[in-house]
Amino acid sequence: MALGSFINEIIEESYLSQQKSNQIILIDAENLKNETIYIDEKLGRNIFINLITNAIKYSKKGEDVNIEFSEDKDYTIVSVTDFGIGISKSELKTIFTPFSRGKNVDLIQGTGLGLSIVKEALDAMGGKIIVKSTIGKGSSFSVKIPK
Repeated sequence: MALGSFINEIIEESYLSQQKSNQIILIDAENLKNETIYIDEKLGRNIFINLITNAIKYSKKGEDVNIEFSEDKDYTIVSVTDFGIGISKSELKTIFTPFSRGKNVDLIQGTGLGLSIVKEALDAMGGKIIVKSTIGKGSSFSVKIPK
């Protein structure tokens, strides 16, 4: 399926479900929106709905969420970046463990299953995920989809 239309549909759905005033900005400097990605639609939806809704959920109202397309030789890469509460270095080791939740999430609702679902779905399709995060500055999740 076409990368751009697939992700735009998920952006719209995620944005509406979160009912927040965050702007989602799509960055496509390499003009990849018409690239074909080879991904199971259900797995892909689970991956990106979880990542985008998390980015909105863990950001303050009004903070942007960026989604950026890029590629390398073997992968199409979709990065979801927020400028929210961030994840501590010690907790980065366990974020893909079922029912794992950060100590700084306070009253933000969640089960701790979303990121474990993302990781399992990517493992099933031969993909990868790279996480970078700083407490108080936000998080970036880069999904690598095999070409």
